[in-house]
Amino acid sequence: MPSALASADLHMHTHHSCDAHDSVEDMVRSAMEKGLHTIAITEHIDWHPNDNGYGVFNFQAYSDDINRARDKYGDRITILKGFEASEANLYRQAYADELSRDYDIVLCSMHWVGGALCGDPAVMDAGAWPHFIEAYLLNLLACIDMGGFQVLAHFDFPRRYYGQMPMPEDLVREVLKKAAQKGVALEINTSGIRKGYPDTLPGKEYIRWFEQYGGQRVTFGSDAHRTCDIAADFDRAIQAIEGTRLLVGTYNKRQFQPLIPKPLTGMVGGE
Repeated sequence: MPSALASADLHMHTHHSCDAHDSVEDMVRSAMEKGLHTIAITEHIDWHPNDNGYGVFNFQAYSDDINRARDKYGDRITILKGFEASEANLYRQAYADELSRDYDIVLCSMHWVGGALCGDPAVMDAGAWPHFIEAYLLNLLACIDMGGFQVLAHFDFPRRYYGQMPMPEDLVREVLKKAAQKGVALEINTSGIRKGYPDTLPGKEYIRWFEQYGGQRVTFGSDAHRTCDIAADFDRAIQAIEGTRLLVGTYNKRQFQPLIPKPLTGMVGGE
């Protein structure tokens, strides 16, 4: 059985996202086998017209699958309904329409910067990193100003593809400070580790900056796109917050609920 801190995976995708293939039921059953008590199915909703996921998401089909899984397994695991909003600041009406639905949790992410998708090698080949990452962070700031979501997902996501490239400290701090002030939870995303990146997204330094600015809430997310990756490397997520006073939690109807009533400090490698 996983520890209480590692018992909720709040970021995963099923065949209702363009880049995943396993069913809702497959993900639920796998999570139960791994001893999790809570998962969030957070499908991609992609509004960028060049994205492979543009127009793919079907809310009714997704919602029907969630309801069937809840009817079948709801006495053994909590299944949260969620979505991952990409570039919401650029598609405000579509985002507002989606927020009106009965989601338990909404993730904010940024996959596109202008015409470039995170992971496009041209970003590095053309020496475009400084402009790309500045625009990326400015777009995140705009999303935080707009609000509506609960969790800032894989904050330094571009590093999953480009490695530990320098990020402008002033803007990084500004994003983390604003997220903390707005009561947004910072996701500790473990997807980079299984893709060759040496750390969680974000890593310890940025997590501590978030705490310094008054941030209190974090969530763990594997960003699993297949059953085998559910809760992957959550031991590393726990290590990333050791010594902090951050609360690891889950959500219910978009309201934060800590997994344990006290922060990690003094419990595992604390003061």
